[in-house]
Amino acid sequence: MEKQQNAGMSILVKISGLSSFFVLMAIMAFAFISIFSMNSMSLKTAFIMAENKIRGDIVSFHYMIDHEYGTLSLTDGTLMGGGGGG
Repeated sequence: MEKQQNAGMSILVKISGLSSFFVLMAIMAFAFISIFSMNSMSLKTAFIMAENKIRGDIVSFHYMIDHEYGTLSLTDGTLMGGGGGG
């Protein structure tokens, strides 16, 4: 009688241990996927922000130069200002 009870308990322990293991593995897999996704999204966001910042800086610089010196052009290797002088 005691042997049957121990056998039933042994199977129950094995099933619960195996179930716990698979649940733990699933949680670890989802954690890894979410960390990888967050890292990837953060990197993409940083690149987009840097690109927009550089574009804004270029437009601001162009506006500042245009306001200060007029339209600049390069003629025969000489930088010409808005008034035509070099």
